[in-house]
Amino acid sequence: MHRSSLICLAPTYCSFPRQLPFAEALKKTHPDMLIGTVGMITEPEQAESYLHNGQADVVFLARELIRSPHWVMHAAQKLGVAVKPANQYERGWAQMLTPIRSD
Repeated sequence: MHRSSLICLAPTYCSFPRQLPFAEALKKTHPDMLIGTVGMITEPEQAESYLHNGQADVVFLARELIRSPHWVMHAAQKLGVAVKPANQYERGWAQMLTPIRSD
């Protein structure tokens, strides 16, 4: 594995292959193929940029969803996207129906 494909979480702890360059290369080579990417994606803007820039078609989250099970709802709110919550959550997530983007 090449050193550039590592994510360093601390000076002595480099691990977890960074998959975006591979996803991006596949997307350029096979533009009609659906391509996903993973690897330390923690911020909504980060995930959105990969999709917006055409580097991937889907972003997979792992540890971040374990840390924050409602990450998707918070991401939608942060990005100013209105989301229709599940019926049983509507009262608790009323602000998601008309979020205010804070640019």
